[in-house]
Amino acid sequence: MKSIENQTILTNETPKKKFSKIKLDEILHGQKKVGNSEWIEGGETAESFGKLFRTTEGNSKKLVIYVGGFPGGGGINDFEQRVVPNLLKEGHDVFVARHPGTVLKSDKADVIVGSDQKIRQGLENGEDHLGGKDKYSMDDISLEAYSALKNLGNEYEQVDIVGHSFGSLGMLYSAIKIEEEDKELSKKIKSLTSFSGFIAPLKGEKGIIDKHSVIEPEGVTIGFFGAEIKSAVENGRYRLGSPEEELENVKKISSYIYDKGNNLSKNMPVRLVSARNDGAFTPFSTTEFAREKARDTYELFVDYTQGRGQDGELGVKNPAIHAFKDFDPTILTKIILGNIPEQIKDKATLNKKFIRINPDNIEDWKK
Repeated sequence: MKSIENQTILTNETPKKKFSKIKLDEILHGQKKVGNSEWIEGGETAESFGKLFRTTEGNSKKLVIYVGGFPGGGGINDFEQRVVPNLLKEGHDVFVARHPGTVLKSDKADVIVGSDQKIRQGLENGEDHLGGKDKYSMDDISLEAYSALKNLGNEYEQVDIVGHSFGSLGMLYSAIKIEEEDKELSKKIKSLTSFSGFIAPLKGEKGIIDKHSVIEPEGVTIGFFGAEIKSAVENGRYRLGSPEEELENVKKISSYIYDKGNNLSKNMPVRLVSARNDGAFTPFSTTEFAREKARDTYELFVDYTQGRGQDGELGVKNPAIHAFKDFDPTILTKIILGNIPEQIKDKATLNKKFIRINPDNIEDWKK
């Protein structure tokens, strides 16, 4: 690993993991500083990149791992600003992952990396992108929660994992692989929470990568992922393989998750959070995963508040709603930690799994 100015090596009794660490004192883009944070990267068996936020006491045994979407951007920083403070108050450390292969000099590096301090330090050390390999793959990006568990999991007694958008696919991929490879570590996973998840089975065989395909209510077309990957590569924001190769990787990941022999640990709580007017998906895009893999352990939370379209019209689909930026962070925190008000659960429908979040019950959520 390249040298890092003022680096500190974190070790424990068995030196199986070593992290380069940078204490973060910065305030980004006029945002508020959140907790005690540090940039960490490295690991001997798997690479992790991102920010680790610790509680004021600094001795928490509970960790939340958050993996964002792809190509990624402001949603990660928004989660850090709005939700991480609540999780810290509840006594949980939080690791917010960044994608390996992120180019440090791209036009979107500031929001994708989310740390001017890390970008500056990396460039001074001659780094082109996050990570020591020449290029990474969508498989690497999809294993961020896996890597975080390998590198951080032994320090904690319980771990809750949260995925947003494409990060939800990676969250599930990681959780299933951990269950297969390390059941003791898997037992530490308390829950999985998906926000606006790209977790429906991929549809279609051609893998169109020259334009967005229509996203059907029952699933996600392969072409959608192809377009996103192609854009990220051609814009120079990631060091990845060819769009065609990476599209095949995404298809393999989806197939792996839906393989009948690959399963989550038994009785794993799975919470699926969707917005009715999401510009990318409807809540129904998660139901196939729920039926196939989460079985009796899922709860589907649907925001029925009316979103505004790009022209200001109420109640229409809007891609911005997909990011959950305007969603109440108090409610998101309660869902992540499983603190669902009993009066809300009592009103759930469809076998007590379909839970609505709307103006009629917002006061119940806030109690």
